[in-house]
Amino acid sequence: MTSSELFFNLNEIMDSGGRILICRQDEETVGVLIYSVFEDIMTYSLLGSIEFVFVSKRFRRMGIGRNLLSFLNEYLSISGVEESFFECAFESDYHLWSEAIGMKEFSVLLEKKLGNQEENRILR
Repeated sequence: MTSSELFFNLNEIMDSGGRILICRQDEETVGVLIYSVFEDIMTYSLLGSIEFVFVSKRFRRMGIGRNLLSFLNEYLSISGVEESFFECAFESDYHLWSEAIGMKEFSVLLEKKLGNQEENRILR
C-alpha cells in the first residue's frame, strides 16, 4: 500500500466516525492508534476495530503500542464494547505484536492470485 492509499483509507475511517489515540513524549508524537466502534448487525453488541497502529521507529520495543492498546481496551470495556478486532497480514510484525499483546486468531482469510483472462479461458 502506498502512502497515498494509506492516508486515503485513514481519512475515510476518520470521516466515518473513527477515533484516534495519540501517545506523546515531551512535544513529540511517538505513537498513534486509530480505532472505530460499531454495532454487530447480528447480535447488536458493540464491537471495536483497531484500524491502524503506528509507533515511531526509535520508540519501538518500549511498550508504547501495548500501552495504547491497554488504554483503548479499558476505555472500550467501560463503554460497553464486548470484543475488539485487529486485521493484519499473517506472520507480519503486526501479527507477532498482536499475539504478544494477547490477541488470538479467530478467522483465516485465504487468497489465490488469478492468472490473466486468457489463461482462464484456456482452462475451461
